Amino acid sequence: MKIARLLESNKETYGLVKEDLVITKDDITNLTGIPIPPSVKDFLFDGWYDEIKTKISKIEYTEKLSTFNI
Repeated sequence: MKIARLLESNKETYGLVKEDLVITKDDITNLTGIPIPPSVKDFLFDGWYDEIKTKISKIEYTEKLSTFNI
């Protein structure tokens, strides 16, 4: 699993990256119902990955990574 901080239209977020596709934290929340924290640091170190790890294989990565600035 790769995680990237992303910038789109002057809005910073982060998401999970798979090959040339990404799913943002907001999309993860919408698909899983789990309220992902705004900070990638909180996501990584406060146990949020454990909350979604069983659902990651079912998550569809829908956005091209090239649409974001990394």
